Amino acid sequence: MVGTGDFFSPLIHQQALVAIDEADVIIFMFDGTKPLSMQDKNVAKILRREVKKAQEAGRTKVVILVANKLDSETHRWLLEKKAKSAIRKVKRKQG
Repeated sequence: MVGTGDFFSPLIHQQALVAIDEADVIIFMFDGTKPLSMQDKNVAKILRREVKKAQEAGRTKVVILVANKLDSETHRWLLEKKAKSAIRKVKRKQG
């Protein structure tokens, strides 16, 4: 979904939205060593909307978050911090 500004970007974006709509399981991979980019946040917003839409339709849509580039012991604390933060956010939204 990352826009390149070329001719195919709108077509790729539309196809990604169709794939998200049709999928039961989505893997969302992001660079775990950096703060979420605006593009990451936009994708997350779309995924939240699609999960909610699926739930309202009585379907289950699962999003698996994958923090990329955290493959060394020195990054373990960062992964744990981000995971705890994400869990807190989900709990707050669930009520």
